Amino acid sequence: MTDLRRLLSIASIMLVVVTVGCAYEVEHPVYSPTGDAKTIKELTESVAPVMEMSDEQIVGFISDKTDFSIVGCENCRGGAEGGRSAVFEWTIDDPYHIKCTHCGHVYPSEKYPMDKTLKIVNPVGEEQEYHYHQAEDGRTYFWDCKIRGYIKGYFAARAGDLAILYHLTEEPQYAHKAALILHRFAQVFPGYPIRGHDAYSVSPSQDIQIKPSGDQPGSAFYDSKICAPDYEGAMPYWAGKWSRWFYGNIPIGLFKAHDLICNSSAYEELGEGARERVENDLLRLSVQNILKWPKRWGNMDGNRIMGFIVAGRVLGEPDWIHYALAWFTEILEKSYFYDGMWHEGTACYHRQITNRLARVPDLADGHSDPPGYTYEETGARYDNLRVQRDIPALSRAITSVVKLALPAEKNGRSFYAVTHDCDWNKVCWPLARRQSECLILPGMGHAILGMGENDNQVQAHLHYGGASGHDHRDTLNVIFYAKGKELLSEFGYCRTTLRGWSSGTPGHNTVVIDETNQGGGVLGRLGIFDTTGPDAYAVEADGTTRYEAKADLYKRAIVLVRVGEADSYLFDVFRVQGGSVHDWMQHSNANEEQAFSSDLKLTPREGTLYTHIKELREAAADSPWTMTNTCADGTALKTHVLAPEETQVIVGRCPRIRGAQRDESRIHDLWMPIVAVRTGEPLPAGTEVTEPLRTTFVAVQEPYREATFIDSVRNLDVQGGADAVAVAVKIGDATDYLISTNEQAPYEQETQVPELKLTFRGRLAYVHTEEGKVKSVHIFDGVDLSMGDLQVKTGGPLSGTITGVRRQEAGDDSNAFVTDVQLPADAVLAGRILIITHGDTTAHGYTIQRIERVGETTLIHVFDEPGLEIAEDETKMIYFPHRVIKGDNTFYIAGSKAVQYQ
Repeated sequence: MTDLRRLLSIASIMLVVVTVGCAYEVEHPVYSPTGDAKTIKELTESVAPVMEMSDEQIVGFISDKTDFSIVGCENCRGGAEGGRSAVFEWTIDDPYHIKCTHCGHVYPSEKYPMDKTLKIVNPVGEEQEYHYHQAEDGRTYFWDCKIRGYIKGYFAARAGDLAILYHLTEEPQYAHKAALILHRFAQVFPGYPIRGHDAYSVSPSQDIQIKPSGDQPGSAFYDSKICAPDYEGAMPYWAGKWSRWFYGNIPIGLFKAHDLICNSSAYEELGEGARERVENDLLRLSVQNILKWPKRWGNMDGNRIMGFIVAGRVLGEPDWIHYALAWFTEILEKSYFYDGMWHEGTACYHRQITNRLARVPDLADGHSDPPGYTYEETGARYDNLRVQRDIPALSRAITSVVKLALPAEKNGRSFYAVTHDCDWNKVCWPLARRQSECLILPGMGHAILGMGENDNQVQAHLHYGGASGHDHRDTLNVIFYAKGKELLSEFGYCRTTLRGWSSGTPGHNTVVIDETNQGGGVLGRLGIFDTTGPDAYAVEADGTTRYEAKADLYKRAIVLVRVGEADSYLFDVFRVQGGSVHDWMQHSNANEEQAFSSDLKLTPREGTLYTHIKELREAAADSPWTMTNTCADGTALKTHVLAPEETQVIVGRCPRIRGAQRDESRIHDLWMPIVAVRTGEPLPAGTEVTEPLRTTFVAVQEPYREATFIDSVRNLDVQGGADAVAVAVKIGDATDYLISTNEQAPYEQETQVPELKLTFRGRLAYVHTEEGKVKSVHIFDGVDLSMGDLQVKTGGPLSGTITGVRRQEAGDDSNAFVTDVQLPADAVLAGRILIITHGDTTAHGYTIQRIERVGETTLIHVFDEPGLEIAEDETKMIYFPHRVIKGDNTFYIAGSKAVQYQ
């Protein structure tokens, strides 16, 4: 049993034979918020409009009809979801009107009358009419329902404020108004039909759907039979009773408001049965309703877990608390990678779920089950519950996402690097990154090469993750941050009609094969992650599995090189084999306008590329060439493209998605430069590839302000070595040499660079010279390198078979992998990457802490949670994706060495 499953640290656990389940008498308030004079002043101002209303006015505001959240603007069709979800302004001062923030149009509107009616029978048997407008193309708009949603949300929030004010001041008028609102919701809530948006309907929900005629996706009601206690059929996914989506069906704020006023006389003043009506027809009913949806382990389930805990404590239902806490433990194992990142690989959804899970201990602490009670599913009970704060999986989840923080900008904020479906403008609170370093998230598949402080920070990100929900087809995508800007960007989450472009492979800084998107596939294979520096860091990953049967080779290596205190450049090699055409895609800063220039002679090209790339120009490139994207303030990225020869360069403009802020009405107005460096040609439809195309793309990225610092970048002739390249980068009196091959250990093949009298056996190396003298050599993986009289030997890569694993979460003293291979002891290998390859060739990386020899075995201690159980010929992944893999596990430690010379 792991610590994760023992995470509930409680004062006493009693196991008894008989399981008792019943509601118990609750001592209110369960939750006691605190506040000072400032808090009271702010809350008083918040509730002032409600306090000025009569009871009759408040009751009149809260309708017996439901609301819709996703409603568009027909006047401009702006907003997200293809223009079906506009953003409106609403205030309590003008409660029955809304104004579109995209175009300013006000609804209800004479121009777009809601002159059609949809009749339904609600869950209590009453016939209701809902009015809507239907456009010529069939789109429907329930603006009255949108307005009711604002009103419902306003009074629900004020009920919470009023209850807190009563708790802090003991002034009964606040409890009265809070009780009045809660009671009115209890009167109407049973009649709320389940409704939602049918764009993501799940079969057989269509069979129970009630919506206006037409094929357009839009607002929909669901047959009220699904609200019946005895209904056991499927529930619609994108729907809910209290909330627009079932995940928010437990109104936590109303439970807490009720909790705070239970000790007042407010309910008694409303009449006999008022409190019971609130508890049964509003609060308890909301929980009973959400139980109709099955348990999931998704990014929204933190809402349900918190809801069950709060509801269970406020209404005295211990079953709900036990159910939620078991769910809490499950989701930490089922849905997070072993490195602590949420399985969808996006900072936004990671933060969304993790922030909610982090609140669970505070919501549950202090609970005691009633005398004689045990939870039927486990036989356990809680007394003075204390949920463990230092749960390793939760601690990793809270801290891991910080690795994605970009350098702090002038406003002092750091934003998250965008991966997959993540908004580009999410602030990494409370961190403001003042110093960049090399970091890795090996479970997610994301490596960061970082260096520099304050304004001189630079980061190069290489993403090699798999597909697991909210993902993009973006393996081996590069993000490059330097000179205070993202100079190579990822577009991020696009909830408009251009979502396919933003999530597709051509919309990323990677390579497209045969003009098709990458497929599904598992995590890419980390090959090199060497950050021992001090002036050059490297990462290499293989993403061949993402192109499934189409690619035989899909591998990228990048090296970040420091140039003094203020400058740096990025060396980039991308090797591809498969299909008949390869497009090396690059777009630059997605946040602002840039001017594009190149030393190529570009001529107009007809048509579009990948549908969304327009204003095309092209040129043939048979020798090295450059292109530059320059921002308005002079910050620029110059790209030196060295290989391959005989390429077709296609330059165009693509949608600059970030600037539109999810607004469909603006998404086609903002454009940016984009380049496709193409080798090969598309084959006619139905033609099979007889000889897969093989390409090695080579580039050097030079970020600068005002003036460039690289004097020249050139290819060097290379002999031997698979797909070997050697590049010379001249900067003043210094020249750097970078050598990259596709060789594999044990590196018997020599790669020679005759001009330098250099011989290299390995995969990746860097040599720095000043005035013709070698000042440093860094072999990232290899056996040896000689240059003239100089020779550097690494001892070669280390490899062998893993025979076992130790995990602190399983009760072991340390996290370690066990092998019979004798390795250099102590901290010689500290900081290096241990790559574990499983029986199915998938691999994971771990950072070595130290090596320990114990008898005839060696312990490779790692900083990371291994996330594996190894038994005989079977390996079980403890965390997502929970695969069970047959076969042996082998390890690989790159042959690395960095040497400095005077």
